[in-house]
Amino acid sequence: MARYLFFALLMLHGLIHLAGFFAPATSDRMEIYNAPGAFWVGCAILFCMTSILFLFSEKLWIAVALVSVIASQAVIVSEWSQARFGTVINGLVLLVVFFLLFSKNAPVIFRD
Repeated sequence: MARYLFFALLMLHGLIHLAGFFAPATSDRMEIYNAPGAFWVGCAILFCMTSILFLFSEKLWIAVALVSVIASQAVIVSEWSQARFGTVINGLVLLVVFFLLFSKNAPVIFRD
């Protein structure tokens, strides 16, 4: 059950990153925002990839998760006034990743 909740959290966080593509901080109306918007879409793709890799227990999911969190935090800092709450989700993802990395009885981490 926790596995599917974490999958949903990763997927939802990735989809929320798409808001940065459509609604930039400099405007109140929805419009496509070119250069910075590409970074938001990139983060969305990374988190969706992470969630799918995690669901299928691929070894690579942890590396992709770490890259996702770092990229996500970078774009969140760039729009801190509106996106600062994403830091909480990034922190939660990092906690789960580090718990699974250092736990001997980790439920889904490396499968040979």
